[in-house]
Parts: sequence; C-alpha cells; structure tokens
Amino acid sequence: MIVSSVAYDLRNSGLMFSLDRSTGITDLRDEWSTLFSGKAGFMTFTHQAWVDWVREHDRQGLWKDWLEYISRRYAM
Repeated sequence: MIVSSVAYDLRNSGLMFSLDRSTGITDLRDEWSTLFSGKAGFMTFTHQAWVDWVREHDRQGLWKDWLEYISRRYAM
C-alpha cells in the first residue's frame, strides 16, 4: 500500500486556500487528493495532530526532547 500525504500548520490559513487560482482547489484539506489519480491513497493532516499523536503514543518517553523542542519552537 502506498499513501502520499501533506502536513500543514493549522494556523496557516493562507496555505489552505493558496491553490485556488492555479488548480481550482478551494480548500487544501478536502480537495488536495483530487489532484492525483491512481490507486495510491492521499491524506492531509496538521502538524498539530501529528504532535498530539506522538505525545499520546510516546509511552517510553523516547520523543520527549523532540516534543519539548517542538512545543517551544512552534508554541504547540
């Protein structure tokens, strides 16, 4: 199985609608996958959701330093 994806910052509202003029895509979150045809799945997700997922699943604290860095760097 092949899945392509794009991650974006939820706070970047300019990005959400930046493809409208060139592609007709009015919202990156819902329509990005329509650019591609084929059998590969395509997903979009936010950086915030990714960081939350790591926080929730890092039971051994292996990502503690990275999570602290991300929290400081990006106010997450």
